Amino acid sequence: MNFLASFLLLISVSNAEDLSHLRVAKWYSITPNIVLCNGAQVDQAALDAAMTEWRNRGEKIGKLIRRSCDQKPNKGEIGIYVTDDMPVDESYGIAYRSYHFEHESKYKNDIWCARILIDSQYTDSKILLEHELGHAFGFRDTDDRDSIMSSKGSIY
Repeated sequence: MNFLASFLLLISVSNAEDLSHLRVAKWYSITPNIVLCNGAQVDQAALDAAMTEWRNRGEKIGKLIRRSCDQKPNKGEIGIYVTDDMPVDESYGIAYRSYHFEHESKYKNDIWCARILIDSQYTDSKILLEHELGHAFGFRDTDDRDSIMSSKGSIY
């Protein structure tokens, strides 16, 4: 890697928000693939940008895959589902994330798979995709309005 590329990588990582105090789980034993499930029409540029932000924070992300999915993604997958049937209450809002743990892992809170449901009206929001991916990577919400993991951000 040449000097300029190394320097730019260092700057992008050093400017990334420190979210370590918000981590409640992690993908210890698997590098997750992102799966756009069942023809999910998510804006590709927004998703690419959100994935890049998490890579810049040090998260490992595998391939981007498009295919049919059941209600729960397979082991090692973050499944993104787009729906017009989001439950309308404060516990869900415009997107929802759930994850499942590998109980046989030698690591505590080792994420096995994650599922993100997004209201079809918000599939082009890079900020929403980045926020929900943050949950899929094991980060909780915060009241800090300046954080990507803000529970009270301007996207809501």
